[in-house]
Amino acid sequence: MKALVNKYKNLPTPLKASMWFIFCSFLQKGISLIVTPFFTRLLSTEEYGQYTLYNSWLGILTIFATFKITEAVFNKSMAKASDEEKEGVLKSYQLLLLALWLAFFVVYIIFHRWIETAFGLPSRMIVVMFIEVFFTATINLWSAYQRYRYKYVLLVAITLLVSILNPTLGFVAVLHMSDKAFARVLGIAVSQGVVGTVLFLANLRGKQRVPMTQVWKFAFLFNLPLIPHYLSQLLLNQADRIMISNMIGLTEAALYGVAYTLGTLATMITQSINNAYVPWLFEAMKAKKHHEIMRNNTLLMVVAAIVILCVIIVAPEGILLMGGAKYAEATQVVYPVACSVYFMFMYSLYANIELYYETRKYVMIGTCASAVINLILNYVFLQIFGYVAAAYTTLFCYICYGVFHVVLSKRMIERKENVKLKSNSALVYAMGLCLIVISFLMQMLEDFIAVRYAILVAIFIAAFARRDAFIKKYKEFSAR
Repeated sequence: MKALVNKYKNLPTPLKASMWFIFCSFLQKGISLIVTPFFTRLLSTEEYGQYTLYNSWLGILTIFATFKITEAVFNKSMAKASDEEKEGVLKSYQLLLLALWLAFFVVYIIFHRWIETAFGLPSRMIVVMFIEVFFTATINLWSAYQRYRYKYVLLVAITLLVSILNPTLGFVAVLHMSDKAFARVLGIAVSQGVVGTVLFLANLRGKQRVPMTQVWKFAFLFNLPLIPHYLSQLLLNQADRIMISNMIGLTEAALYGVAYTLGTLATMITQSINNAYVPWLFEAMKAKKHHEIMRNNTLLMVVAAIVILCVIIVAPEGILLMGGAKYAEATQVVYPVACSVYFMFMYSLYANIELYYETRKYVMIGTCASAVINLILNYVFLQIFGYVAAAYTTLFCYICYGVFHVVLSKRMIERKENVKLKSNSALVYAMGLCLIVISFLMQMLEDFIAVRYAILVAIFIAAFARRDAFIKKYKEFSAR
């Protein structure tokens, strides 16, 4: 233990920070996943369906009421600013967030009846939604600033506090209120509000060394082309549940929502990998290590395929654990959704190259086209095959989405750098196809638990045997 502690102390600060940031991501999503089985049992399927619908609209409202200024544009501003200017930039973004949020809340007050009808939610849930949007965005701004300053100790403490407070207040509210769907969202909003209020004041402490109008102008000009992308990406992820609730029912939306949560479990790994990989990728792009980038992309797709395969294998037991017997029929949704994660990760890896070249329009075009196709396919096939069809339309759209960005990123490097690349794209596509075939095989083996878990054990043994190679690659990416 002493040797391990000394080894940890000698790690570079960026590497230690990267490890703790990944821990924070796992902590938030892990606790959320752990408490899901309790809430699915405390709420009826119809109440959980309303909670699922709330979360779908929450994501859409977040885009409009925050302009997504807590993401790429804020990171870009932090990268451009000097150390003395960073606090002022944070303050500018916090005030811009407040102005945007107030503007859209006024719009809601004026058109509240129409919005409530469109959302299919009561007014009190939408008011709570606005509260959650503002304070969650405030927490995200503060967290992003901490990442830039490598202040991981305080970030871990706040993440732990929020991760515990959210379900705790939710449980208390659900147990003591008759409207359990509202109680669940109220618990989240209150916990976000308590922590977010303190961080809101902390975000406003900095000295304004950069003109606020200059920061606001940059934020709008940078993010404007990306708003259709953010909205389309969210529609690609959330439109299924909204359409299921409106076209079929809240119960089916709940079944789909729980299965989708389990199916996308692998994103806990893939997002963490991508976060650690992006700094290395940008350095490698500058150094024109294009062939090495393509090799590493293929390696990371292999890792993603292994993780997703594990989720597919345990799908039947996972659904029973998360929702109980009343959600058992939703197991068939998990398989195509889990395969979708492979192509989601494919998009994120290769779209990073497009963002490096600041060609945001191609990212927007690909996302918008996929979202439109998804809406059309959902409208047609939900009426014919029921809510399960949404999982397969999602898979089809993400296949198109991922392949589009693989082809585009390769051609972009070749055109801009005047090189001929071997991208290993055929291998990446083949792995995706194999994953889909295996998912159908696992559906047929649902009743053969011993066979499925023997495969799972074999995967763990093989991964353990190659652990040194994975650790070496992680250190290589995180050290940059």
